[in-house]
Amino acid sequence: MADGRVVQRPVLYLGEINDAQRAAWCRSIAVFDEDAGAATQLALFPEDRQAPELACAVVQVKLSELQLRRPRQWGACWVACGLWDLLQLDTFWASRLPPSRKGTRWLSVLKTLVAYRLIDPGSEWRLHRHWFDHSAMGELLGEDFAIAHSHTLYLASNDPVQLWTWYIQRTEVEQAFKELKGDLSIRPIDHQLETRIEAHSFVACLAYCLQVTLKARLRPLAPGLTPRSALEKFAAIQMVDVHLPTTDGRTLILSRYTESEPDQRLLLDRLNLQLPAQPPPRITAALQVIIH
Repeated sequence: MADGRVVQRPVLYLGEINDAQRAAWCRSIAVFDEDAGAATQLALFPEDRQAPELACAVVQVKLSELQLRRPRQWGACWVACGLWDLLQLDTFWASRLPPSRKGTRWLSVLKTLVAYRLIDPGSEWRLHRHWFDHSAMGELLGEDFAIAHSHTLYLASNDPVQLWTWYIQRTEVEQAFKELKGDLSIRPIDHQLETRIEAHSFVACLAYCLQVTLKARLRPLAPGLTPRSALEKFAAIQMVDVHLPTTDGRTLILSRYTESEPDQRLLLDRLNLQLPAQPPPRITAALQVIIH
């Protein structure tokens, strides 16, 4: 890694890079050019291979200078988003949590809070200071760090009563708090404002809904495996940014989740889950790449 650490897990097969010189065997891919602000078709070749004449632009990459940067937890975040979609919570909340006039997507803020409570529960301060940047929630939601700003997180907690009233009509929670304390780390709440305390419980209840949904999926398909154990297995699937300098002074960035291990693939098969396609590559001027 850029900071000297070693990643031992398999990362990816760089199938986007051509290893043949015959034009008929070459493939081009869609790459988002961050400098131009648009997608373009590029054919990628190692710098030591002579590229044939092609209809699209050709970029040669320096494989010897490949770097892996910003490792972050991806698998459990992906599962949490899938459980959210399975319950069709976007449909329920979209009209009740419209974006703010400044463009803040409150639905994405709520999904982040709930996923955090489900996967690795802790304080909002920890979410803001550590967890979000070490997770792939931003990529999965199409958001940047702004939704995890401490001010945004606390604003999202200001009116939980109405949200709770809407959702309680749709949810059975008689057994919720028996499991919330252990599995979702509900503990004595330090918030001083009553609205913050209510928001804390509200987010935990939504996380519980995702948890019992996962539990119900596991019971017939992977009996004996708890939701916590399943999330821990999926959390081991990380995402990294593969940085490849090009011979024309730019940097190709491929955000890739790591290859799943046999036990993870078995669990994916049991739950009838299929991993999504890898995100499209990006290319940018080297000086504009932010080093994490």
